Amino acid sequence: MLKELFPIFNEKSDLVYLDTAATSLKPRVVLKQMLDYYTDYSSNIARGFYPIADMATQKVIDARKQVAEFVSASSSEIVFTSGATDGMNKVALGVLGKISKQNENVDGFNVVVCENEHHSSLLPIVAQAQNFGFKIKVAKEFSDIESLIDSKTVLVYVTLASNVLNHIVDVSSISAKAQKHSALVLVDACQAVSHREVNFKELRCDFLVFSGHKLYGPTGVGVLVVKESAYAKLDPIFFGGGAVENVFFEKDVQITLKNGYEAFETGTLPIAEIIGLAAAIEFVSQISMKTISQNENELSQYLLTELKKLDFIELLEPDLSQAHLVSFNVNNVHSHDVAFMLGQKNICVRAGQHCAHLLHKKMGLHGSVRVSFGIYNSVEDCDRLLAELKEINSMFNER
Repeated sequence: MLKELFPIFNEKSDLVYLDTAATSLKPRVVLKQMLDYYTDYSSNIARGFYPIADMATQKVIDARKQVAEFVSASSSEIVFTSGATDGMNKVALGVLGKISKQNENVDGFNVVVCENEHHSSLLPIVAQAQNFGFKIKVAKEFSDIESLIDSKTVLVYVTLASNVLNHIVDVSSISAKAQKHSALVLVDACQAVSHREVNFKELRCDFLVFSGHKLYGPTGVGVLVVKESAYAKLDPIFFGGGAVENVFFEKDVQITLKNGYEAFETGTLPIAEIIGLAAAIEFVSQISMKTISQNENELSQYLLTELKKLDFIELLEPDLSQAHLVSFNVNNVHSHDVAFMLGQKNICVRAGQHCAHLLHKKMGLHGSVRVSFGIYNSVEDCDRLLAELKEINSMFNER
């Protein structure tokens, strides 16, 4: 589906790319928009008083609006970051650090996380909670998160979609429970935003993060969505040009920061990447998220059905209702060996613990093979994968 829009297939026509959950391939339109910036109006933004600077500034303004519309937020709620991990750390340190400054003793306060989370989202919360002395309450399953929220909870972290399993998380219900106890909610939308519609308002959360590179956009750019009322509960953790309203000397140096998103966007932004992200959002919007989701689900169901016919396959999830990825193991073959052997045939999958060690340990697994679909995949890709898995089984198990 749509392979002709991705330049990588021009050079590698036999490539089967099944690792979109790690990072997506980039369509020609995204690369062109970024190259146009570098060749036609490569300037910093909000600083220069000349035409190409005005053009660059307007492109970023337009991109902010486009990103906001994509996730049903307002432009003033969009903070550009270097990636989702950057956004996670900004919230973890900014929120918990501010609470710690306002309270001499935080021993009674807690944060709530789940065992099933990705390291990039779990670790910033856990590390900063440990740093400031907050208790960490760990849910065994996503469905247990809500029950752990109490009057002492200050921050709840939850993902919208797992990078290993196709769990559906009721984030709006978790947010409602958190609001009753004045707790803030941080949502990781990295694995959801390129596969289904994400509505910031309907989720009722305070913060939401996602990265550009999983959304057919460039690496090095991400988005932190901050509810207007939550800015007051979040301290900036980086300081520098662009975020400062005024600096003056009165006995010592006094700093006044700008309000809203500007206080969190220090220094020179990743301008080309922001422009590329906007192009990627326009790209997927034109195809429609409904079409993307339907295609990925059909491929997942097809692959799952065919894998069930193979007695040497162990599925992590034997049944899928709505899916964009399938995780499994080949009996008696390490997941790394499977991925390596597939790679020799130009079939790209992910293998290992997928930055989700706690989840794999809970399932009693050393790792797994993950197939994740994008808009460039087809049934033919699945068939090539299945044929090679049979060869791998024959090589390792039928001797």
